[in-house]
Amino acid sequence: LLAVPIVDTVKRVDVQLRVCETLDRSVIWCAQTPQVFRLGPLTEALTRHRGATDEAQAMELAGWVPKLVAGSTRNLKITVAEDLALAAFYLGLS
Repeated sequence: LLAVPIVDTVKRVDVQLRVCETLDRSVIWCAQTPQVFRLGPLTEALTRHRGATDEAQAMELAGWVPKLVAGSTRNLKITVAEDLALAAFYLGLS
């Protein structure tokens, strides 16, 4: 599982958006793609845990303990429409 250590300060909030806690960023990493697992266990995990937000979470829910591999902040993740605009900018397409 590619990941990078988080550099931002992260706040946990309540439903009224009041800060409840500042999280310890020394133990928080941002998952990246690609995420690589053996096909059989991954297929089973994704089938059983359809609500998982990524492959690593599906594997965690299936009882596996994914290992982090240091990634790079240059590894652009496309998740929301704004990410596509940033990728286009980097590629000189905008």
